[in-house]
Amino acid sequence: MLIRPHHDDDLPALWMLHQKTGLSPFRNSEFTAWVNQNMAWVAVCEGQIAGFVLIQDAPDHQDVLLLVVAPLYRRQGIARRLMQTPLTLKKQMFIEVEATNTPALSLYQSLGFKPIGQRRDYYGPNRHAIVMRELTKGLAERFERPRRAPTESPECN
Repeated sequence: MLIRPHHDDDLPALWMLHQKTGLSPFRNSEFTAWVNQNMAWVAVCEGQIAGFVLIQDAPDHQDVLLLVVAPLYRRQGIARRLMQTPLTLKKQMFIEVEATNTPALSLYQSLGFKPIGQRRDYYGPNRHAIVMRELTKGLAERFERPRRAPTESPECN
């Protein structure tokens, strides 16, 4: 598996992955602009984009806007690896996650995120978001291996 910054030629694959979530209020052109205005990192597995993370960088924190892993590659640690990328160093991080998305809630809690609030109907009627914040000094301090971009790992199930 290779974790690297997105390239322009990745945009169609990112769009397709995002469309599969069913959460997209965007047209393709809006999604492309949104990705290009923020930081996107992709996980490449077996020559295919297996997932991506989109992060908005602010002076004092980062917001995880999207974390998407293709169904074929789920439950293989790809989301965790994407959250461990070099762009997540030394800043507080925030994320919204659907209250019923137990796997995502478990992942974020294992990475040090704690619930700090709720956004009612964030994902639609009766689909609430849990707002979470990473409460340590940054995700980098939670992991021992050095950060480099891109990072490569032989495992890709």
